[in-house]
Amino acid sequence: MSVPKIVKRYANRKLYDTERSCYVTLDDISAMIKAGEEVRVVDNKSGEDLTSVTLAQIIFEAEKKKNFMPLGLLRDLIQNGGDSITEFARERVERVQTAAHEIKETAQKLRTDLEGKIDRLTHRQGDDGVQAKVTELVATTQKAFDDLQKSVEERVKGSDGAVSRYATLGRDMEDIRQRLASLEERITKIQ
Repeated sequence: MSVPKIVKRYANRKLYDTERSCYVTLDDISAMIKAGEEVRVVDNKSGEDLTSVTLAQIIFEAEKKKNFMPLGLLRDLIQNGGDSITEFARERVERVQTAAHEIKETAQKLRTDLEGKIDRLTHRQGDDGVQAKVTELVATTQKAFDDLQKSVEERVKGSDGAVSRYATLGRDMEDIRQRLASLEERITKIQ
């Protein structure tokens, strides 16, 4: 584990990055944390650790701008403390893993169906030009499918402590569905 970057908080609420020797904002600290840096915020006079308070402020400011946290979670957080966040994260990770598994199974089934259709098409057609087009389509489709499948698997494997990475997974899954539908349409047109 790396040594945390020390940010001092002064009585006037200004934050000072001791490593870079400059004042920073809550947004700067947020960017540091997103970049994977370990940050520790301390009161300049007392040396009291203010990291959790500062991180709560960052979350508060982000919530004011985007309203990204469900109201129920915020209520539970007030009522039950940190256990609510843990449960929320666990539920999200489980949902994402389930959805990714379902998409993987669906994609695998579609792939098998497409391969069957392509195989029937290539055996039915004697034209070398059509067969070459179908073979090229199969090769590019296979590579795109493998890349997407690898991406989903990597995201699922890294899900233990990274719920925020799954904010775009729904869009990725929809993209997979659209690509597969497009491929089916193209295969149908070739037949």
